[in-house]
Amino acid sequence: MTGSAARRGGLHALGVRPRPVPEPEEYDGLDLPDDYRLALADRPVRPSDSADDREDVAHETEFDRLGTADSNKLVLLDDEQSPTLRTCRAGTRSAQRVALRSLSKGARICVLNGAGHVGLVTFRGTSPDSDPSTYVKLDPTVWRNALDVSEEGPTEAP
Repeated sequence: MTGSAARRGGLHALGVRPRPVPEPEEYDGLDLPDDYRLALADRPVRPSDSADDREDVAHETEFDRLGTADSNKLVLLDDEQSPTLRTCRAGTRSAQRVALRSLSKGARICVLNGAGHVGLVTFRGTSPDSDPSTYVKLDPTVWRNALDVSEEGPTEAP
């Protein structure tokens, strides 16, 4: 098929079907204790202290930060950015760690993992000083299989 035919028929003319937009799964009020992690593949998403490598969001109290596995990306959204799958897919200012001191209540962090899942984590605060345990309060939203995955890592699904 020529380039002009492909332009006339779009992706369907090339036999490529866009991946459907997955439905979001929303979780409210998760307390993520020190040295616990969230895995976006878990159903339901819940804190885990397992030592496996499915670390999509981890609370690293020793360093006062949230972190992720090396194969993943965290993108701290600006206040004016929409908290959507589209925004998360397009995020380019990625890091592996985000300091808690840089987060205010309501801050949003996109999580793009190597398995193709996308998360949007809303930071709700930290445990009060009077609490005997240390944790962060998060509201995660998950879109499963929202990214195409290749050997180079996740990319935006069409």
